[in-house]
Amino acid sequence: MFNNLIVGTDEVVGGRAAMALARELAGSSAELNPVRIRQGRVGEGLAKAAIRLDADLIVIGTPSGSRAARLLFGDVADELIGAAPCAIAIAPRGYRPPPALTRIGVGYDGCADSALPLAVAGTIAAEHAGRVIAISAISGAAGELESSQVGADLDLEVIDGPPGRSLRAYAGQLDLLVVGSRDLSRFDRLLEPSIAGTLAHGSACPVLILPERMRDKQEVDADRANGLELGRRRVARYALAGLLGVRGGE
Repeated sequence: MFNNLIVGTDEVVGGRAAMALARELAGSSAELNPVRIRQGRVGEGLAKAAIRLDADLIVIGTPSGSRAARLLFGDVADELIGAAPCAIAIAPRGYRPPPALTRIGVGYDGCADSALPLAVAGTIAAEHAGRVIAISAISGAAGELESSQVGADLDLEVIDGPPGRSLRAYAGQLDLLVVGSRDLSRFDRLLEPSIAGTLAHGSACPVLILPERMRDKQEVDADRANGLELGRRRVARYALAGLLGVRGGE
């Protein structure tokens, strides 16, 4: 699934658990890049490393420390959610990989923002011969989903209560939980922790977070690729027209 991974090896982000999860999510020809941040904030350093290496996934372990300590000295997961240019995977403390990732949960609310997490969950499930469980706190939100839309076997679950806490409670039944994350300022995230932020601390299973800016980057890359393809077609057309013109004048 992922081909260029940054793995945080600092003990503050559970380096051993992170490496174990990275191997689970890495593609067959993937490159794993262990990174230790020696100065400054760990989250910001990992985000900068991902930009420099053009990584498609940053993997860390569940950040250590109390909520008060994280507020005072910085929260690695929160920093990554706010700044990472790519997906973020967080392994729980003491993580031991299952034989296969067969139960892939995805937070789903029926909005357009759910499309990317659903697609990524389907791809991972297909690679591991697993199932996707679309989990929603909104009754009927996932009612029209079908396996053909996901690319893997699909189950639907409706949970009660606040989405973040309810998903965290359900996580014990999963091998991996995939969620999206809106781009909010650090101040807004402090005022109202996001679902991704809630899951980053205390989830029983690994969490794969897909920031909103990742989707925007994919759209830019697609537009750039389409532009390059259009340019190549124009060059080929002009070259053919020139060749025909030369032959016609002979």
